[in-house]
Amino acid sequence: MFVGRPVYNNYREDIAALFPGYANSNGAVGYFYLDTTNYENGVHNIHWIVTDNAGNAEGIGSRYFIIRN
Repeated sequence: MFVGRPVYNNYREDIAALFPGYANSNGAVGYFYLDTTNYENGVHNIHWIVTDNAGNAEGIGSRYFIIRN
């Protein structure tokens, strides 16, 4: 289920230093606030899918997490 898009293009010095010269080196950090009250307590999964300028999309990671409201 699609929930939303992250706030993106945030600068972080360590990331910019590790990956200099990329198109988004100075804004590679994103975050998303999730209102957990809309979900049942228990184990859930979240994953990130990214799309490049050419329209290529790929999953870059996922995590399980527990909601306890």
